[in-house]
Amino acid sequence: MKSTVIRSALLAASILGVAALSPAAASAKGLHRGLWDVGGIQQICLVSDGTWYSTTFSGWSGAWGPGTTREDRFLVYGNYAAGAGNDSMVLGGQNKADWTEWRDDLSFQNFLDDVQWTFVQKRCGPPAIQSRSGHKNPIQ
Repeated sequence: MKSTVIRSALLAASILGVAALSPAAASAKGLHRGLWDVGGIQQICLVSDGTWYSTTFSGWSGAWGPGTTREDRFLVYGNYAAGAGNDSMVLGGQNKADWTEWRDDLSFQNFLDDVQWTFVQKRCGPPAIQSRSGHKNPIQ
């Protein structure tokens, strides 16, 4: 009986923990599914299942969700160039992000501070087939 109660309590705590980390919980704080403009540089579509893809840079996608602190409200991370390129964005207040991008071999590294995220619309277009202006990295 005692072990059943403990198991039930642990299960309930686990469910609440997972719910707190879901994109639905994140949307209550401001970031939500739909098309977002990232600093006038790229656009990405946040999907309700916790994934995202770019509508302006081919092959760029990843995951998103709530951050771990008050200052780091949301985390958005992913890859491009068949996984050789990496991005990490930490969004704080007023939907401004610190954006870090690098290649696995460190041949390219860049950082932008206070990149403004602006909501565009609820509906997203398909993932980009080719990148705008022939850019080799999303941050450029």
